[in-house]
Amino acid sequence: MGTQDLQQQSKAFDKLTDRVEDRQLNSSRVQSAVASIAASREADLNAKRLSFSKRKYSEDDQVK
Repeated sequence: MGTQDLQQQSKAFDKLTDRVEDRQLNSSRVQSAVASIAASREADLNAKRLSFSKRKYSEDDQVK
């Protein structure tokens, strides 16, 4: 194998590893975004539950 062949192989390998790193980075970003969306959804649901509980408690006080 000549020096030029080794250089081409090295460049090809570098491109491949860069793509793998980019994919891993993108995967991490997606996982982070999904976790953020899930946490936001859970917070919204908890806020709705709290609001419902306050309304229910207030209605119970008015009925008595």
